[in-house]
Order: sequence, then C-alpha cells, then structure tokens
Amino acid sequence: MDLIQEHNNQYKFFQEITGEAMRVHHKFHNGLLESAYEAALKVPPRADNRRN
Repeated sequence: MDLIQEHNNQYKFFQEITGEAMRVHHKFHNGLLESAYEAALKVPPRADNRRN
C-alpha cells in the first residue's frame, strides 16, 4: 500500500465527519448556535446519504 492511500484510509473517518458538517452548514447557513449544528449532525442520514 502506498503512503497516500495509507494516509487516506487512516483519516477517512475525519473526512466523512467534515463532509457531514459542511452539508449541515450548507443547508442551515451560518449564524446558528453551535448546539443547533450539533443537533443537526445527530440526525441520521437517509438511505441516499442525504439528511432531511
């Protein structure tokens, strides 16, 4: 396994979390309290990998 692929596998979880956070931010925009974003991230994604 090459070094880049090993790095990507190691940090895949963080990439997925960041992607979800960006989707939530894109939907609700800025200006909400952190607790609102946190609550939105706790909603499980739908089968098509998108949140409600």
